[in-house]
Amino acid sequence: MFDSSVFQVNESNLSSRISQATHYLEEFEKEVARAQGAASNTFRNKEDALGRIKVLVEFAPEDDRVKDLFARAKACVKGGAGNISTVDPSMTVYLENEENIRKHFAEVSEKAWNDILAANTENKLEKVFPTPDFNKYMLEDMQGKIVVLDNVRYPENQFMGSTGEYVWSGTRSDGMYFVRIDGRQWLGLTKR
Repeated sequence: MFDSSVFQVNESNLSSRISQATHYLEEFEKEVARAQGAASNTFRNKEDALGRIKVLVEFAPEDDRVKDLFARAKACVKGGAGNISTVDPSMTVYLENEENIRKHFAEVSEKAWNDILAANTENKLEKVFPTPDFNKYMLEDMQGKIVVLDNVRYPENQFMGSTGEYVWSGTRSDGMYFVRIDGRQWLGLTKR
């Protein structure tokens, strides 16, 4: 059991106190090595070693011997907590690759979407809401028109109808669009 009142440090006994702390740290390191990576709370020399090193760090934080003891104690505490692996940048390169792929697909899809809109400017229905009134417009007037629906909530607005699977957009007051999503066009498997 470590008692900090007994372990007093001053300039005259610094070297001997470092030697004492080193002895307890070496014993603690041996216990951690014997545990072979298993987590344990029953290291006999842990409290004695860490308590002495703490007092030394408070008294002489710039001493190289104390810094070395502190680094060794830190490694020992990590080792005594169980199997620990250090994550190096090569282990997380997939995160960077994922971000690059995400950016690439965002750029490609944005370009493709803009190309579709540019190619169909004459067929695009400019005013989406309120929906065209069937009493004013003939079906032939709407054939071939493209409607761009913003704020389509998928899968929140998804539902099963009697004729297939749909997603809806709009409001009751402005009208609603029902888009069939159980076909190949929704999945992007066919070209128009």
